[in-house]
Amino acid sequence: MTRSRALILLTSAVLFSACASTAETVPTDRLTRGEAKAAACPDSVLEAGASPADCACVEKHLYEIASKPGAIKYDPDAPTSKIGTSAGRRDIAIGLLRLEAFEQCGLFDPDHVVSKNL
Repeated sequence: MTRSRALILLTSAVLFSACASTAETVPTDRLTRGEAKAAACPDSVLEAGASPADCACVEKHLYEIASKPGAIKYDPDAPTSKIGTSAGRRDIAIGLLRLEAFEQCGLFDPDHVVSKNL
C-alpha cells in the first residue's frame, strides 16, 4: 500500500468515526408537534374546564407560533441563575407563547368557562 493511499484511508476512517459519534442536536429555538401537544393544556387549565376542542386549538396555535425559528428566545449557554436551568428557561418561554395561544383560542374571553374559573 502506498503512503498516500494509507493517508487517504486513515483520513476517511477518522472522518467517518467523527460522523458516527456526533450526537444529533435538537433545536432549542423551535417547538415540535409533540411538545406543543404536551404543553397545550396544563392540569390547571383542564381543571378550569378546558374542553378537548380548546386544547386542540391551543396546540395548533402554540405549534404555529413556537415552531418558527427563533420563537423561543433564551440563552441556553447562560449560567444557571434564579430562573433555573436552560430547560427551565425554555419552559418559561413556551409558557409565555402558550398565553398567546390561549388568547387566540378565546380562553381569556370573559364568557369562556376557563376564564370564569381561573
